[in-house]
Order: sequence, then structure tokens, then C-alpha cells
Amino acid sequence: MSNYRDVPVEAAKRIALEFDKAQVIVVTWDQAHQRQHVTTYGRSTFEAQEAAQGGNLVKRALGWPEQLCTDEPPRFVAMRELAEAADAWASETRVDMAPGTDESRLLTPGERQLGDAVAKYRSAVREAVRRSSRRGRKAP
Repeated sequence: MSNYRDVPVEAAKRIALEFDKAQVIVVTWDQAHQRQHVTTYGRSTFEAQEAAQGGNLVKRALGWPEQLCTDEPPRFVAMRELAEAADAWASETRVDMAPGTDESRLLTPGERQLGDAVAKYRSAVREAVRRSSRRGRKAP
């Protein structure tokens, strides 16, 4: 018997590119190894997250154990972790900006610019997470 091979994300990406699709969910059955496999791909980070959620729904429908139905794309996880780190940094830094604090402790212009960029990024990530966590989405 040959070694079992997963369907790589690159294969799902090739399908997306060839057929101009934003998201792809590939479900396979390997008769020789008696294994199912689900591979997902999304063009953008948020489409990748939505495809992963769809893949998780497929796995649940196929009776997979729940612990195997919680996959998220690594790039989405990295974005969320970066946003959480930015939240922590912003909340620590903004403490010094409370009304009545000594003005010498206020942020420098560079820190303020970084803080503004972080705030925009956090807002975009929150909106993307909100959009990607919709349930019961209808097909067009």
C-alpha cells in the first residue's frame, strides 16, 4: 500500500485560479487508506477563513470528531494574534493618555501615528472577524 497523501492547499488554489473562484472546499475519500480529507482555500485572508468555516461544517456533516472541526487558516490566526497584541499594546500605552496625566508622559508623534495605524488595523480585523463568523449565509 502506498503512503497516504493529503490534498495540498496549492491544489485547491489551482482550482480557484483556473475557475476564478474566491473560495474552494475539496472533500476527498481515499479508498486504500479508508480516510476522508478536507482542504480549503480562500483568495483573501477573510475568504480563507470563510472557506475554513465551510470545511468545518462539511466535516461535522460527515461525522468527524468536534476537535477536528475547528480549523482556521494560519494567515487568519496570525492576523488575529497580531490584532490581540496590538490591543494589548494600545491599552497599555493609552493608560498614559488618561485625562489629567502629566503631559510629558503623552505619546510622541511617532507613537501616536503607530497607535492610529494599530487602531485602524484592529478595526479592520474586528470587522473581518464579524463578517466571517456569520451563520446561515445564503448562496447568491
